Amino acid sequence: MTSLAPQEVKQIAQAVTEGRASRELYPRLYAVARAGGPAYEPLIATYLIYPEDPMVSALAVQVLTGHWGVGAKYRKQILELLGSPEWDLDDDLFMAAVSGAGWILHDGFDTELLQPGFTVGRVPS
Repeated sequence: MTSLAPQEVKQIAQAVTEGRASRELYPRLYAVARAGGPAYEPLIATYLIYPEDPMVSALAVQVLTGHWGVGAKYRKQILELLGSPEWDLDDDLFMAAVSGAGWILHDGFDTELLQPGFTVGRVPS
């Protein structure tokens, strides 16, 4: 990926915020996350639960947990996603949520995630 100037990142983020990203949402969010960094956390976090495109939600989970290490702030949503929402047809989001939960545990102790009997959604086939 070529480097983007801060103004370009801001323009892409604005297009996403205003709903002008449409079919280009995933690559634009990816560009904002890569080039803009944690300053765009609130924007990325709005896509944690995004039934219109599970891959966009998976990207948000990966960025917030694995890349930026702020997953604990979003643990409620991550736990919800571990329930494998029915709109996640290919389990891509479920797998990202499992990884995200691992990052939450890596970054700090979480008794709810470590409880015996804690169950997650269906196992991907």
